[in-house]
Amino acid sequence: QLDAGNITLQQMKSNWWNSQPETANKYPPHMLLATFVDAIYNNVLGRAADEGGKTFWVEALRAGSVSREDFIQNIIDATKAPSGIGHDTAYLTNRAEAGVYFAQHGVHNGEQAINIMKVVTSDAFSVIGAKALIDGTATTIGTLVNGGYINGATVFIDSDFDNVRDT
Repeated sequence: QLDAGNITLQQMKSNWWNSQPETANKYPPHMLLATFVDAIYNNVLGRAADEGGKTFWVEALRAGSVSREDFIQNIIDATKAPSGIGHDTAYLTNRAEAGVYFAQHGVHNGEQAINIMKVVTSDAFSVIGAKALIDGTATTIGTLVNGGYINGATVFIDSDFDNVRDT
């Protein structure tokens, strides 16, 4: 929709914040700012915020110099900047690639999307693994691979997502 010009980025951000129950559940308005910053870093970048970044963003949000919806865009934009951290850039790029692939393959199951995205890291091989899971979604998700993670192209079962192979 965005690429086709049917919606602006501002409309998409507004829709995400104001009309999506998942957003309200995951990031309720009463969430403490430090908790919110940590949650966004973990969701968008797959890591905890560094202390300097966390302090900066909490103060910017508290002062009103950035809104919650714009904060997420700022985090994404920072990964694209020449000074962006390579790991963050690769992580976000890989998640976007896997997410688009998921959407383009007509799979519309939120739980499957969550499980597939759990295998995506900053390692390019994780995208190959995610795509293999998506391609086999109809037969493998919910049975052998549900709750697993990918290391290269080998599937390991990790039902509690503690990054330790289940026995």
